[in-house]
Amino acid sequence: MRLGLVVAFYREYAAIITNVSILLFEKMVTIGLVFFCEGVISHLLGVSLYGKWLYSLNAVILLSSVTLIAGSEVVVPALVRHPHLRWKILSSVFVFRLLFALVALLVTLVYANFIVADQDVRLMLMLLALALIFNEPFSVIANYYQATTNIGVVVAIRLAILLLRVLLVSLAFIFSSYFIIYSSRAIEAMFLAMSLSCVIYFRGGIWDWHKKVAVIMLSRGGALWVPLMLMLIYMRIDRFFIEHYLGYEQLAMYGVASQMLEQGVLVLGIVVQSIAPMMLYGRRVKKIHTVCLGLLLVACILQLMGWLWLHEIVYFIFGKDYDLAAELAIMMLPALSFFAVDSILMQRLYRDKKYFLIMCKWFFLLIISIFNHWLLLKVFRSGDIYIVYITNAFLMMAATMSIYFIHQYQGCVCKVVQ
Repeated sequence: MRLGLVVAFYREYAAIITNVSILLFEKMVTIGLVFFCEGVISHLLGVSLYGKWLYSLNAVILLSSVTLIAGSEVVVPALVRHPHLRWKILSSVFVFRLLFALVALLVTLVYANFIVADQDVRLMLMLLALALIFNEPFSVIANYYQATTNIGVVVAIRLAILLLRVLLVSLAFIFSSYFIIYSSRAIEAMFLAMSLSCVIYFRGGIWDWHKKVAVIMLSRGGALWVPLMLMLIYMRIDRFFIEHYLGYEQLAMYGVASQMLEQGVLVLGIVVQSIAPMMLYGRRVKKIHTVCLGLLLVACILQLMGWLWLHEIVYFIFGKDYDLAAELAIMMLPALSFFAVDSILMQRLYRDKKYFLIMCKWFFLLIISIFNHWLLLKVFRSGDIYIVYITNAFLMMAATMSIYFIHQYQGCVCKVVQ
């Protein structure tokens, strides 16, 4: 009887289970390769220069928020609901992302040449900026495979590109070349764009620009553009406060700790992205608390693994100079539970196109985050940054829950009135 239930469950959710399994396999391999590269880079650059490298990466990611004119939160639901318009949607979104990527590139170059004083950071920024014109525009192809829950080809390409990063980092270590490190991300982005383009071409993809579809996607993407930018600024602004008040070496410690937490967040994101097309905005919509409990279980497992092994992992990858980073990462682990609940509820809000409420949420959280960092680092002169990290994660979840339940209450009232 139980075996029959298991078989029935698998048959019903075979696509989701397969998709999650493939993505988790990719993530496990990715984590290993990424941390191998980061360990080599941190040993080659040293603590201070590695802090500058993390600062530069963060700055480019922050400036890349300009390219989020039509993110996956808009594209994937559109592809799921209108598969017959897939090439029109992909063509339109690609153009928008490319245009805004060029703007982001220009802004980054201006920032590097006219605002940044440190020569190392300036060189890093200028080389990292080249990746902007490849990353977001061509990621629309990955959005297509995400919408069809057929992500295997994209996973294989990403793993191949990561192997390219391993090769580049290894060459940099052998020849003690900082330049190879600084330019590696742009080289990766270029090869990833070329590979994805080949895949979609042989898949039968065609260029099919359609004015009406473009206007609709621009309208939907524009409505979510400001919220996405605010979200990215909120998620990254902490690095600037730490660099300003504590310096590059402390930023290196926080950067390593954040990388550990980000891997857990990415695993949660993989699960959410894989179940979303069917269980959150597809035909088989499930009760939200059921999905939240399932993802909370995943978050608890990740936290347990972190408490058991993070010290050994950080020491093995980065060495004894980063012991403080391991302790900091362990203290930041409770935030994963808050991230899990937030990610599920946010998918529902994206589905229902509550973009104004989402924008208000991120604007409020950004102001609170700035105040919290200023209070901790400037007023109290404390280096216990994990306090702000966990507090911000909790406030993020609380804000999302408030918005979600207000939205649900309004929906119930409207149904009663009708």
